[in-house]
Amino acid sequence: MTLTRRQENELERLLLYLKNPAKSGLGDIKGDIIGRVATAAYRGLVAMRAKPNNSRRLEDGGIERQLAGKLYLSIKRLHNIQAPNLDSWARVIDLMIRKDGLGANEIKHVVEYIPQDKFWRGTILSASGLRKHFKKIDYKRNEYEIQRAISDNARKFLNEKKRRPIY
Repeated sequence: MTLTRRQENELERLLLYLKNPAKSGLGDIKGDIIGRVATAAYRGLVAMRAKPNNSRRLEDGGIERQLAGKLYLSIKRLHNIQAPNLDSWARVIDLMIRKDGLGANEIKHVVEYIPQDKFWRGTILSASGLRKHFKKIDYKRNEYEIQRAISDNARKFLNEKKRRPIY
């Protein structure tokens, strides 16, 4: 636990008072001292109970950073935006992988689909927006893939039908 300079000074004054109240220069203000000790103890308990920092260090060439860069480039082609903090975007994508249970390939396919969709290319401007709307975009992408497969199969069928000789 790290203390601020003010907290360190308060603790030094408290220790000096507790060792020798007469020489501390604080006088006889036990109520104030007890209040300060209680406050310092409470702050210590709060700091001890604070959640540990679970953010892990992301690798420079990790898949999260690659996907964040890919998302930025796909947005940059369509919109004039400033370069974002790719570390924070990579953290959001890391959350999508670890907490949301998404695969890197799923995220990659959705990122590649976004510029093709008229609505989503104007809506998704950050990694947090991608995380928020991921299920909707993925559903729409799956519909698009199905329609594309159906039209490809229909086109193949019609081309084969044209090539067949008529007897």
